[in-house]
Parts: sequence; structure tokens; C-alpha cells
Amino acid sequence: MRGGDRQAGIGDFHRRVSFDYMGAPLEKELNPTDQYVGSHIRMRRMMLGMSQTTLGDAAGVTFQQVQKYEKGINRVSASRIQQFAKILGVPLPYFFDGAPIAEVGWRQGERP
Repeated sequence: MRGGDRQAGIGDFHRRVSFDYMGAPLEKELNPTDQYVGSHIRMRRMMLGMSQTTLGDAAGVTFQQVQKYEKGINRVSASRIQQFAKILGVPLPYFFDGAPIAEVGWRQGERP
């Protein structure tokens, strides 16, 4: 059996389940900022009545990739988010205003 990813249970927006080569589930935490940005991509796309396929075609990615961005499974690069902003007709801060504050995982003794 091959490995792969799929969203965990309905309403579970904080985990992604991956499977190892034997099919055993491996859970990974999703980043809250990635989820927030993705939800804003989805919200704006839907406000415009645009399909994932249309957005993906305009950005040069598949609709499956758009789905992963919108769910926060895959992180949107800086250049791609700029591209989405232009396609969706919003300024860059639209995707980040109100986003959760990122936590910095300093190791002991490394904090500036």
C-alpha cells in the first residue's frame, strides 16, 4: 500500500493524517496561520463565485493544490500568495489580518 495524506475527521481542522508505506496513520499538526490564510483564500474565492479549478488555472496549479492551500495542508509561498491576491482582487494583508500570532519555539539559551 502506498503512503498518502487525507484530512482527519470532519471538523478536525488541526490535524492531517498521513500514512506510512504500510498504511498506518501518522498524524501531523497543521499550522494555524496556514489554515487561516487558506480559509481566507477560500472565502474570497467563494465570494467571487470562482471554482477551485478556475483559481488553480489562473495561478498555474491544480484544483487539488488549491484544496490543500485552502485547508492549510500545504503552505502557500510568498510568490503564490501575491499571485492569489492579484487574481482575487485583494491586498496582501487581506490574507493575514486577524491571523493567529505565530509561536516561536526557542530552545533554552537561544532566546535573544
